[in-house]
Amino acid sequence: MLAPEEVFSSSASALRARSELTPTEKRVLRTKERKLKKRQRDALDKSVGKFSKVKGTGAVKKQKQAALDGLVKHGKGVTIVGKDSVSLRKHKNRTT
Repeated sequence: MLAPEEVFSSSASALRARSELTPTEKRVLRTKERKLKKRQRDALDKSVGKFSKVKGTGAVKKQKQAALDGLVKHGKGVTIVGKDSVSLRKHKNRTT
């Protein structure tokens, strides 16, 4: 005579609570979750790297200049901190 558990045994893929899983099943489940998350992270990093690549060597300088032009208005009385003015460069080169 068979016990009811043996007659009506559920399939291995049936949903069970974590507390009902054996240690081996818990480890397998955790490994699957980690691999899935790793694949998602790698795909995201790969796509971000693909779209954020700088094209060409002069692209960085052009980006910096565009950002500077967007932030600082050119005109009379505007001083850009960190940039030497043309007149200061001329005086610096002279030796008397």
